[in-house]
Amino acid sequence: MIREFTKADYAKLFDMVISKEDQDELVALTEINSVPAVLVASCLLSEKTFVVDGMWGGHFMIFGYTKEDNSVWLIVDERARRYPSIMLKCAHEFLSTMLPENPPYMYYRNWISMANTRAVRLLTHLGAHFSEIPRTSNTHTGLRLQEFTIYPGEVKGCALRLPLRQ
Repeated sequence: MIREFTKADYAKLFDMVISKEDQDELVALTEINSVPAVLVASCLLSEKTFVVDGMWGGHFMIFGYTKEDNSVWLIVDERARRYPSIMLKCAHEFLSTMLPENPPYMYYRNWISMANTRAVRLLTHLGAHFSEIPRTSNTHTGLRLQEFTIYPGEVKGCALRLPLRQ
């Protein structure tokens, strides 16, 4: 189900349907106004990138992690939101079995907009810890972001009936 990202997968990044909340978050975090460019950069900069293929021929979801700053990231195609149990199962498998647990990877982190309620619910269910103090991203978006941390050995179990739809 989950496989490593290949060079052939780059073209499919441009066909992904990304939610407005995810787009705003990507722009706020990178200050790059092109979501496909952010996705390509994320894949290029990651130590490893993984993909789950969608039934429509595109990417269901992609995720990866970086060596440099212990960042973990996950992007879900909007068409995948119709399959919350598969989405949750794949995210759980990635976080619990595919992330290295040895130093320097004792934890993974990234920033999220707390207004992105679906992503917050998913991360909360998987066992993420959220910082107390938000930061404002930049003057361009003004989006308030909070850091989250995930410890690979503490990823919570996968309940298949999590209400991830809004």
